Amino acid sequence: MDWIELIHLRTASDGERDAALDAFAQLSWSDWHDDLKEIKLLRNCTLTLDLSLLIVWRRRVCAEAKSPLGLRLAAAFSDFGQINHSVWDCEATVDASIQESTR
Repeated sequence: MDWIELIHLRTASDGERDAALDAFAQLSWSDWHDDLKEIKLLRNCTLTLDLSLLIVWRRRVCAEAKSPLGLRLAAAFSDFGQINHSVWDCEATVDASIQESTR
């Protein structure tokens, strides 16, 4: 089951949000961990100053709640606003492609 870190960034201005987007685009992913499945950058559709990083792991990568990668990203993005960093275990998944094949 996937293990997910969510880093929510609330910026105070368009400039801070845009700077955070630019910083994400310039990140180097040279230390990609084998258990890292994907990282998504999400922009809130209604609260336009909010961004979230969704870090999806194939399994729990450390005994502590937050991974070293997640802690580094949260620290880096704290320069642009208020950070909330949380960790989630995936309890269940609904695969929409299975539904499509039964229609």
